[in-house]
Amino acid sequence: MSERTETLTQYVGDMHALEKHMLEAFESQQDHSKDVPEAHRVVQHLVEMSRRHIADLERRVDTLGHSGKSMTDAIKSAVSGIFGATSGLIGNLRTLSLSKDMRDNYTVLSLANISYEMLSTTALALNDTETAELAERHLRECIAAAQMVANLIPALVIRDLREEDVAVNADAEARVPHIAIQLGAPGQAGLPH
Repeated sequence: MSERTETLTQYVGDMHALEKHMLEAFESQQDHSKDVPEAHRVVQHLVEMSRRHIADLERRVDTLGHSGKSMTDAIKSAVSGIFGATSGLIGNLRTLSLSKDMRDNYTVLSLANISYEMLSTTALALNDTETAELAERHLRECIAAAQMVANLIPALVIRDLREEDVAVNADAEARVPHIAIQLGAPGQAGLPH
């Protein structure tokens, strides 16, 4: 196998490992979120998105010519690399508070965003437009999912506080500034003006 293919497969394997861990965390929130329809819809979206991403990444590795065993090796390597610092976070995604679940979802989606940016950059640097396009499509979906999560946070924080019998300001949710995540054109930072 060429060094180029090995590098690409390693980066795709890193994303596959991250998506698998994200899926596990998102699936664990399905029952917990059932009583809050808006949160449950977002969790279901995250589960479906991660499942699609995993299938796409597996197909891409197959196209690159990696065998199943090599993919398993790449994933094991990626897990130890990616999750050395973040495994505690992913393991702690099973909180009792929906707002904290969503906060943690936002955090892992941010990790996915920067990781897909790295995959896209690597693929472009190695002249692999198919992998770059896959990474960019997944990046856009993860950014949109992070925005969905961010939009839910104020209502969920208020809900969680009320469930703890904390008196809350009635108009607090309406006064919270909402995060707007934007994706810039290729080569441009998506920074606010």
